[in-house]
Amino acid sequence: MYVVKMELISYDNKNASEYDILELFVRLLEKDIIDNPSNWLWSHKRWKHEYEDYH
Repeated sequence: MYVVKMELISYDNKNASEYDILELFVRLLEKDIIDNPSNWLWSHKRWKHEYEDYH
């Protein structure tokens, strides 16, 4: 079973500089990785294989 949590990153997108929202996202991702490292290791590992490896 998967659980998805949606979280608003920014209310003021028009006044954000070029990378403000990306930086906020990276900080949230980093916090999630620190809080739940087992989830990150599982999802990160699956991207180590090329598409052709599964055929």
